[in-house]
Amino acid sequence: MKKSLIIIIVICVIALIMIASIGGYFLIKVLNQEKNPMTVDAFKSLIRDKGYTIIDVKEQFNEYDYIEDAYVAILDDGEYQIEFYKMSNEESAIMFYNNNKSIFESSISSSSAQTNNEMKNYSKYTLQSNNKYMAISRIEDTVIYVKVDIKYKDKIKDLLNEIGY
Repeated sequence: MKKSLIIIIVICVIALIMIASIGGYFLIKVLNQEKNPMTVDAFKSLIRDKGYTIIDVKEQFNEYDYIEDAYVAILDDGEYQIEFYKMSNEESAIMFYNNNKSIFESSISSSSAQTNNEMKNYSKYTLQSNNKYMAISRIEDTVIYVKVDIKYKDKIKDLLNEIGY
C-alpha cells in the first residue's frame, strides 16, 4: 500500500514539473513575441475606412526633429480624436511613450484603474481616471495616443485591439 502511494506521488510530481515547464516555455514565448508596427499609410487607410477624418498635424511638431509623422483621426462629430505618431527611431518612441505615460500617471486618483504591458518591442499603458480613458501604445517607432471621455472607452479599446495597438 505504501509503495503504490509513493508511486502516485512521484507521478503527480513529475506531471506537475512537466506542466510547469510547458507553461513556462509558452509564457517566455509570449513575452518575447514581437508586434509589427503599422505604417502611416496603413493607419490612414484603416482609420479612414472606419469613418474618421485624417488630419496631418506634423507642422505642429516641427521643432521636434524626432517626430517624422503626426496624424490626428477625428470622427465626423468631433467628440474625440486618436493621435498616431511615427518617430525617427525606437529610442525616440520610447522617450515619447514614457513622457506621456508619466503625464497620464499624474492624473491617478483613488478610484483609478490602470493597466501596463511591456513586451519585447511593444508597450501599452491605459488609465481610467476622473471620467477619462487614456491610452498610450507603442510598437517599435510608432505611438498611438488617446485621451477621451470615459463613455468612449469601449470604442477605443475595440479599435486599438483591431489595429494591434
